[in-house]
Amino acid sequence: MTKLFRNSFFVLLQSVTILPSNQHENPGLWTNTNKLGPFDINDKGVLSIVPVEYEYNYGIGKTVYESVTITSMDNRSLYYKRLQSHYIYETESPIKRTFELPIYDYLDPTGRKLIFSIRNPETHALLYDQVVLNIFPINCVTFNPFETNNKIYESKPIVSLLKYGVPTHYHARYDFSGLADTFDGDDNRHLHYPICSFKYHYEKEQFSYKEAYIKFFDQKNLFPYYTTSADGYKHIPVRLVYDDYSGSIEVRIKHEFYLKVDTMQISDIYRKGFEMTGFFTFPYNFDYYANQYNFEMVMVDLGVDKLDVVYPISLGNSKGYFGLCKNSEYCVTGGVVEW
Repeated sequence: MTKLFRNSFFVLLQSVTILPSNQHENPGLWTNTNKLGPFDINDKGVLSIVPVEYEYNYGIGKTVYESVTITSMDNRSLYYKRLQSHYIYETESPIKRTFELPIYDYLDPTGRKLIFSIRNPETHALLYDQVVLNIFPINCVTFNPFETNNKIYESKPIVSLLKYGVPTHYHARYDFSGLADTFDGDDNRHLHYPICSFKYHYEKEQFSYKEAYIKFFDQKNLFPYYTTSADGYKHIPVRLVYDDYSGSIEVRIKHEFYLKVDTMQISDIYRKGFEMTGFFTFPYNFDYYANQYNFEMVMVDLGVDKLDVVYPISLGNSKGYFGLCKNSEYCVTGGVVEW
């Protein structure tokens, strides 16, 4: 799917229905059939014109014109679009009017307002109350759930629509309370990352993600057979498995590794003399250097918000076999004896 087509899909036509109303009265129920958004601010110029379509019914005959204004959140006018005046007959129902709005040209992280108006063409007086719909672009941020006591993240409202006359904005909600930041320490020969999970809820958008992995820098060259990524780190791929029923997302390590049994060295591709294994395995001499290695969980472009989640993780059992007592299985204690 091309980028242009993808963006066109996300900004499906916005349909607003104005139910029968008399002059000097509010239009009653406004209802749209499709959502507006999400908008990616990085796509400016790729799809500059966004069609906004609405339809309405009048129980009376009158001449009107419609307009839409794009303003800043503090009501500074940025763009104005007026359609030609036209007469509405009582029997003409429904009537569809389409705006082409350069929303992408005016996107800003602080958000924008779309103000829908229906006016008298002679006096320019409002015939009905204006309807205001806020729009926000995708706000890419990085979140560390272990830096705060509250592991709940709620995004800005980037998908909007009108329901029963009230602008409605949808927020993505992430609950990271089920995540773990420590490896299973029962056996430090293998990487048993807990089958942990987090929850995602977004009424208007399905969960998706770009990639997820555990990364570390091989400063002692203990993993010479494992591919180094473009950023200079080793990446251990992780799958995020979404459950439609519960809304939970399980974090699982991919079981696609190859092991050199005599040295316990791991490879991410098949090599002669290596055997397939279901675990990411540490080499025999890793215990001595374990405390010098830092691991980090990275989840990229979660959900429609493209949220990045990055946090450090540690080994539950990172003690070496012999060395200082604070970080070794075996150590020598005592002091200097004078003779």
